[in-house]
Amino acid sequence: MAVGLQTPPSDVTAENLAQIAVSLERAAAATYCRLAEEMGRLYNPAAVEMFERLVAVEQEQEQEVIDQVKKLGLTVPPAATAPPEDKTGEAEERAAHDLVLTPWRALNLAVQNERSAFEFFTSIAANCETDEVRQQAESFASLKLEHLALLRLERKRAYRTAERTRLEAIVGRDIPRSFAAFKASADKLLAALRERYQRLGNDADIAGDGATAGLLRDLAAEIDAERSARPLPDEEAVGAVTDILRDALRETEAAFDAFMAVAEKATDEEMAKAAQVLAAACVRRLERLRDRLTAHLEALA
Repeated sequence: MAVGLQTPPSDVTAENLAQIAVSLERAAAATYCRLAEEMGRLYNPAAVEMFERLVAVEQEQEQEVIDQVKKLGLTVPPAATAPPEDKTGEAEERAAHDLVLTPWRALNLAVQNERSAFEFFTSIAANCETDEVRQQAESFASLKLEHLALLRLERKRAYRTAERTRLEAIVGRDIPRSFAAFKASADKLLAALRERYQRLGNDADIAGDGATAGLLRDLAAEIDAERSARPLPDEEAVGAVTDILRDALRETEAAFDAFMAVAEKATDEEMAKAAQVLAAACVRRLERLRDRLTAHLEALA
């Protein structure tokens, strides 16, 4: 039974609904598996662990749904059962191969998917023709609500990184109200990113990796900030080159998300376009940093 999440039917049967619920749990687990693999490709072990934990949660929830289906005397769908068709899946598939898929954006995709499933079940409950299906849909909607709460908490944790906190201390958290305010904010953010690249380049020199140091200094030189870069106080111990490159990646991801937030929410078209240009520049830096990190890890292997 092909069902669209955005157009739930009113004549669904209890058995149809049970099959949909199980297949949705399996699809969610598969999505988190793909996102875990993608976070691994982007060298983010903390995000990998987070999505692997969410896979386990989905598998537990799938078993709960299966137990409930059996209790109702209904047929449990085979593992190959396809989930309801959903256009958001296409966006997730594209994002899974997107260079700028940060942990926060990956979790945002997961939140959107769970919200679609929750709205699907609540719509079924509101429009179904039998009490049995209504109660069953309400039960499945309740499970999805639990998932949403968990994912939103994880999303909040993913967003509140040290890098974002430092940038927000410089440029604030609110979307600029004018293009002039955005330009001033962007200049500050880019200047901070430039200084951070230079600091990490110095760390790479001390760690004995001239190629990484050269890349980071090249990236710093490319940023057109109004103020000149000034060295930051040496507060952190110098880590391995891998950690230095991961720090640079996180800094760049945070800057990208900051510019994209403006591009997505700004009502001023000129401001939105300018933010997109700056975000695109961050994408190019991410690509170079990830290429360097891949080369470094291959050399170690």
